Parts: sequence; C-alpha cells; structure tokens
Amino acid sequence: MPIRDFVETDEQYHNGVGLEEYNGKISLVRAYMSKDGEAKAKWGYPEKNKEPISKSIPWKVELGDRDQAVSIFHRFLIELDAPNDPNKPFEDPSIPF
Repeated sequence: MPIRDFVETDEQYHNGVGLEEYNGKISLVRAYMSKDGEAKAKWGYPEKNKEPISKSIPWKVELGDRDQAVSIFHRFLIELDAPNDPNKPFEDPSIPF
C-alpha cells in the first residue's frame, strides 16, 4: 500500500508519518523516505508474552473509515488548540514539522 501525505519529522534519518488506506480503513503509519524517493512503512515485531512474534507488521494506528479518521484528527486539533479556520496554518515553534 502506498503511503500518502508523508510528513518528514526527522531530517537526519528521513523518518516521519503518513496516511495509508487499506480495505476502506485509514491508518496513520510510521514511515521513512527511501533513497528512491518513495515513502515506505516501517515494520516491527509485536510482542506476545513479552517475546517478539516471528511475523513483522507495519507500525500503524488504524483510525477507521474516512469519517472516523476525520473525527479523530479533529479531536486532536482541538486538544492542540489549533485554530478553527482550516485556511489559517497552525504554527507552533515547538513542533518540528
């Protein structure tokens, strides 16, 4: 699945986050920019009984369908005291992106 809207949050290692849609579900995905210029998901091994399982999975947070994802991001914007005007950019010097 291609990573959409990649935002680089670490310029040294080209790590960041992006959006992914799979089977109608939108996820926020930990990702990196590869040398070929394509954003790719980071993968990891979840734990079971404090031991890593043998199968890796992408690091992501499923947000649900489009409406659920919009609602979740809206709640985060409110929590961050973002402006209500979507045309006015949110600026906070403490956030690196």
